[in-house]
Amino acid sequence: MPPGSLTLRVRVKPRSRDERLTRGADGTLIARVRAPPVDGRANQAVVALLAKVLRVPKGAVAIAGGAGSRVKRISIRCDEPDDLRARIKDLPSDSTPG
Repeated sequence: MPPGSLTLRVRVKPRSRDERLTRGADGTLIARVRAPPVDGRANQAVVALLAKVLRVPKGAVAIAGGAGSRVKRISIRCDEPDDLRARIKDLPSDSTPG
């Protein structure tokens, strides 16, 4: 992991009713997006959601692995990784099964 970056594991749930980012019991982030998993639209929605919720520029968020999978490795460039970790820790826990 390069200095000034954080790598996250994110499970994507496309075609969701709403868009939100939560933490799973195992520490994996769960990104619910309205976009379907077609032509990279869900990936674009995940990048936009992470940037908005974690308050980082969209250009700082990149899919580092799993672009074709529901479980992705996301890299976020940031000046303050500890601040970003605190924002992630403050995310609500996921209570919706499935």
